[in-house]
Amino acid sequence: EKLNAGVDDKDRSYLGYTILCRFDAPDGTPHIFASKMLFGEAESDYIDMPVKVYVAGDNYKDYHVDIRDLGIYE
Repeated sequence: EKLNAGVDDKDRSYLGYTILCRFDAPDGTPHIFASKMLFGEAESDYIDMPVKVYVAGDNYKDYHVDIRDLGIYE
């Protein structure tokens, strides 16, 4: 079954995307960070591209994903 653009398999509408980043801490713990919601559709494939993520000390829940180096401006 083909999905309509902007609607997922549960008929929920969406208007954009987020960029997910993974960091494996020195102890082996993986951390996933998400950018803010970006409107529209991704114009490029960003897989394996480096992204800066700023973290507040050791608190991996307080972070900011800096996507400017990808050519995307919020």
